Amino acid sequence: MSRNLAIDFGNTAIKMGVFENERLLQDWRIAYDESPDILRIIEDYNVTLSIICSVVDRGGAIKQLLQEHTRCMVLRPETPVPFLNAYLTSASLGMDRLALVAAAFQAYPHNNNLVISVGTAVTYNVLTSNRTFRGGNITPGIGLRLRALNEFTDKLPLVDAPGDTTLLGYDTESSIRSGVINGVAFEIDGFISAYKEQFKDINVFLTGGDASILGRKLKNTTFADANLQLKGLNSILLYNAK
Repeated sequence: MSRNLAIDFGNTAIKMGVFENERLLQDWRIAYDESPDILRIIEDYNVTLSIICSVVDRGGAIKQLLQEHTRCMVLRPETPVPFLNAYLTSASLGMDRLALVAAAFQAYPHNNNLVISVGTAVTYNVLTSNRTFRGGNITPGIGLRLRALNEFTDKLPLVDAPGDTTLLGYDTESSIRSGVINGVAFEIDGFISAYKEQFKDINVFLTGGDASILGRKLKNTTFADANLQLKGLNSILLYNAK
C-alpha cells in the first residue's frame, strides 16, 4: 500500500511523519545539522505522495529528492483547503498555522476550534463552526523571551527553560524562569478564557515544541498532540489528492 510523507521545516528543527491514509505510522524530529535518509524512508514505507510546509528558507536538497521521487506538494497560501481562509493577509500567513487549522478541521469540522502552538512563537488560531479560519494571535515563545531578557539588558543572564518554575522565584535565575514560563502559561489561559466567552463550546488544542513544559501548568483543559501539524499537512495532502 502506498503511503504519504509530511515534512515540516520549522524554525529550529525538521519534523517528518509517514501516514497510511489518516493514520500516522512513524514520526521523526531532526536537527538541521543532521541528514535524514529521505530515499530510504521513501523506499522502506513505499511513499508515493508527499507534502512540504516551510517557515524557513532551508531544506532544498530534501525538497528536490521529494520532487524527484514522489508526487510532491508544497503548501502555499493558494493551496486548496477544505475550509474558508478569511485571513486578510494570506501571503504573510505562516503555512504552519494553516496546517494546524487543517488538523483541527479534520478532527472537529462542525465545531469552534482554537489551536495553540508553543514554539519559537506562540500562535493562537481560530477556526469557527461555519468552517472559517478567522485568524488569531502571535506572541513570543519561551526561548525568545528568555533570550530577550539577556540580550536587551546589561546584567540578566541567559536562562535555560528546563528547571524549577515555582511561582515565587528565589534567585535571579529562578525568577526569570518563573516569570517567563508562568507568564506564558497565564497568557495562554487568558486567551483561552477570552475565546471561550466569544465562541460557544470551543475545542482547544495544544501543540508545539514547548507544549510539554506548559501543558501541566494550564488551568484550562486542552487536547495535547505533539504531531498535530503533521496530521494537518497530511489532511491537506489527502484533500488535494482526491
